[in-house]
Amino acid sequence: MQLAYLDESGNTGLNFNDPQQPIFVLCAMLVAEDKWQSLEHDLCTILDARIAN
Repeated sequence: MQLAYLDESGNTGLNFNDPQQPIFVLCAMLVAEDKWQSLEHDLCTILDARIAN
C-alpha cells in the first residue's frame, strides 16, 4: 500500500494577474507503507539539526 501526503501553502485569491498575490503551492508525496517510519525518523533528524543551529 502507498500512503499519500498532501500539503498546500499560500493563497492566490481570484485575481491571477495580480503580482501582489502570494504564490500557491501544492505538494504531494507517496510513501510505501513499510518505509514511512524510517522516512519520518530521517526527516526529524534533519529538522532537529537545522532548527538547533
